[in-house]
Amino acid sequence: MGSLAPDIRRDHVADTTVVRIAGSLDLTAASELREVLTTCLAELPAAVVVDLSAVVRIDPLALSIVSARASAQRRTGPAVSLVLCGGHPMLSTRRARVMFGRDVSVASSLAEGLRLAGIARLRISRVAEEFWRGDGAPEHARQLVARACAAWQVEHVVANAELIASELTTNAVVHARSRGSIEVLLRDPYLHIRVTDSDPLPPARPPPDGVAPDREGGRGLWLVHLVSSGWGWVPRQDGKTVWATLRVRQVDG
Repeated sequence: MGSLAPDIRRDHVADTTVVRIAGSLDLTAASELREVLTTCLAELPAAVVVDLSAVVRIDPLALSIVSARASAQRRTGPAVSLVLCGGHPMLSTRRARVMFGRDVSVASSLAEGLRLAGIARLRISRVAEEFWRGDGAPEHARQLVARACAAWQVEHVVANAELIASELTTNAVVHARSRGSIEVLLRDPYLHIRVTDSDPLPPARPPPDGVAPDREGGRGLWLVHLVSSGWGWVPRQDGKTVWATLRVRQVDG
C-alpha cells in the first residue's frame, strides 16, 4: 500500500475510522484502497471516512471500485456509512454522484465528513454496559440483550442474541484482568453485539464448519460461529473488541 501511504485511525469513542491517503488514485491504487476499505468496513464502525485532501489525481474508474466495495458491504452485512471527503473536484461530478448512489456520501472537508459520520452514528440504536470480572457478568449481558430485543421488537432473535452475549462476555471474563464492556446495537437489518476487554491477544479461532471442539473451553466462539451471521474482532490500544451479528429481517432485492 506504499503508493497511497495510508494512515488509518480508529476512534472507538466516536465509532469512526478515518483513512487518510496521499498520492494518485489510479486503478492500481484503487485496488489497494479496496483492500484497506474491506478491512475497515469488516470491523463494523458506524462510519469510515476517507480523507482524499492529499490526493493529487483521481481516475474516474477508480471511484467505481470504491463504490462497488461500499455496495457489497451494504448487501452482505450491517450498514457502515462510507464518506469520501477532501474537496477534490472529481467527487462532485454528476458521474460520481450517479455512481455512488446511496452507498457513498461526499463531504467537502474532513470536518464535514466527521459530522456526517456523527449523524450516521446517531441513526444506530444502542445500549451499553460495563462489567467487572466475575461470574455475574454473562448473566448481566443476557439481561441487557433481552431488554434491547424487547425494546426494539426483535424478540425472535433473543435466544441466539443471549447466547452470543453470554459466550463473548464469558471469554472476556476468563481472559481479561480488568473490567470490560458490552454494546448491543440495532443496525438494520442486523443486531450487532460487541464485547470489549483488556486482553490484547486475538480470540482463538473456532474449528472448521462441521467440526465440534474437542474441549469444553473451545466451545464459546464455536457456538457464536454457528448461530451468528458473522463475527470478528478489532484490536484496540487497550485490548480488543470481539463482535457478532444476527440478521433480524430479510431485505427485498
